[in-house]
Amino acid sequence: VLAGCEKLRDAIQESGAYEAGSVEDMRRAAAAVNSNAHGTGASPGGNTDQGFGLFPALSLLNHSCFPTCCLMSTGGVTEVRAVVPIPKGGELTVQYVNLLEPRAVRRAQLSETKFFDCACPRCRDPLQQSTDRFLEGVCCTKSGCTGVFVTTTPAASSSAGKPSGTCQKGDEERGGVLDWRCTECGGARAAHTAAGDGCADVVSRIRDMWQICMSLMQARQWQKAEEAGMAVRR
Repeated sequence: VLAGCEKLRDAIQESGAYEAGSVEDMRRAAAAVNSNAHGTGASPGGNTDQGFGLFPALSLLNHSCFPTCCLMSTGGVTEVRAVVPIPKGGELTVQYVNLLEPRAVRRAQLSETKFFDCACPRCRDPLQQSTDRFLEGVCCTKSGCTGVFVTTTPAASSSAGKPSGTCQKGDEERGGVLDWRCTECGGARAAHTAAGDGCADVVSRIRDMWQICMSLMQARQWQKAEEAGMAVRR
């Protein structure tokens, strides 16, 4: 950001069109835009933002990983729409980051770009009870069990040095540490194994595939937006 502000100042000074502000003023303005701006300009029938805008009223809405509202943008108009019943006096919240990302990723993005630590109910709830268990866990393989294997803390995953749940056959032989536990049956699984089929191994591969899919989708969306813009210019 600092380098960009310095280049902008130099370009303004070289143009001589008007007096450039200080680099510190530019940094403050950039921080305000980064912390409060929202995407806008999506074409009808699409959801790809073509720009961003700074809306004072929207800037008052706090973030939640379980928001009560969403933003809908078409052209130069941005609307706030409720996605759940909101009682009188209830807070209106929106999302600042992708809600399909794991908890740790969302919180890191919010800390790095919005400069606060998320403490919404979804992030406060224990992983075993939170909606995030379906994003960060692996379905239990035990017949009839509808639970999800999620990572546990050392205190929660052992009792007297031994897992309290029933280990899945083969995990111990593969040298895995049984630190993932099913939210329903209590069965324990290894995070990593030599065969690469531990819970954390599986989650890592799925996240890699998810990132590839998201990159392809975004590239396609930007291509459609560019094609729509060219059609309008014609």
